Amino acid sequence: MTESFVHPLSLPELEKEMSGLRSGLTQIGAEVEFQKTQPVMAGDRFLPVTREFLSTASGKVEALDKLYSEVKWKFAQTVKHFGEDFTQIDEFFAIFDQFLSSFTDARLENEGMRRRKEDEERKQTTVINSFRLLTKQLIEF
Repeated sequence: MTESFVHPLSLPELEKEMSGLRSGLTQIGAEVEFQKTQPVMAGDRFLPVTREFLSTASGKVEALDKLYSEVKWKFAQTVKHFGEDFTQIDEFFAIFDQFLSSFTDARLENEGMRRRKEDEERKQTTVINSFRLLTKQLIEF
């Protein structure tokens, strides 16, 4: 069995994280708006740096939000396909992983049984052929 490096994950936790990111950006935007009304001190780079950060971060959070929406939709479709009702992504995939492991074990066991059966049939064929040869030799004698 391989070691799993996947962190437990749930859709409510992801939603909470996304909400935190959106809220943080909103707060930064509010601070930028507030700072616009304040007198600027010489050498103060807060507004230009924060605006640039906000612009970059907003684009990244928007892209992340789209990916999150896609993950939610695809997970819902996957769960629906299997006729299940999960909110814990890790729980669903743990069950799926367990099924695949059991399936692989069963396949390997079936292959082993097939090989043993083929070996037994080969042995029986060898015994039968040896018996026929011996019988033929006895008849000719």
